[in-house]
Amino acid sequence: MTKKIILTLALCTISYSPSLFSKNINPLIKCLGLEELAIHNKKVFGPVYKLNQLFINELATLYGLRIKEEALNKVCRNKSFSPSVNLLYELLIRGRSIFVTPKATKSGGVDALATSSLDGFLEKVPNIFLNYISQIQALTPKAKCLEDQIPEIEFFMEKYKYLEDIYGTRKIIESEKEKVKSIFSKLRKLDQIMKKCKKEKTSNQQ
Repeated sequence: MTKKIILTLALCTISYSPSLFSKNINPLIKCLGLEELAIHNKKVFGPVYKLNQLFINELATLYGLRIKEEALNKVCRNKSFSPSVNLLYELLIRGRSIFVTPKATKSGGVDALATSSLDGFLEKVPNIFLNYISQIQALTPKAKCLEDQIPEIEFFMEKYKYLEDIYGTRKIIESEKEKVKSIFSKLRKLDQIMKKCKKEKTSNQQ
């Protein structure tokens, strides 16, 4: 039996509550696992499902990673987006600060493995963000309609195209956090954007 199946079966017997911070269950993975079950029950697969799977797989391999309780509440209880999208937002805007900092050892150093694991994960987050946006774009009924409705997306895509090799994706994203916030704010109205794109496509075909 695979680790994922075992995790899913375990999550079938639990639900999100303030007592998430237990010694036996990583509360963030628990939250994302419950989201996965909800997605399977609704049988709606797409960008959010792929994001959920990616985060579960990534976080399961990280050593000693724990999210702060206030950040966990924002990820799991904020109804603006699903937990996976909320997590993506928190990672992009707040980064390392949403996690519990590894404690110093008796020798005075920090847990190098935990720090290295977290750094490696954070380096991947900007590309995870761009891939998520690209997957949403692929669902729009009219080419470039999403960029037209959310110009900040085109801004990042252009910067990524020409500056990624020079600065790296992480620095590009971190230097423009207000634009990231604007993108997520506008994505709250994604259903309306999709309807508008469909209407524009229909009008152009007439």
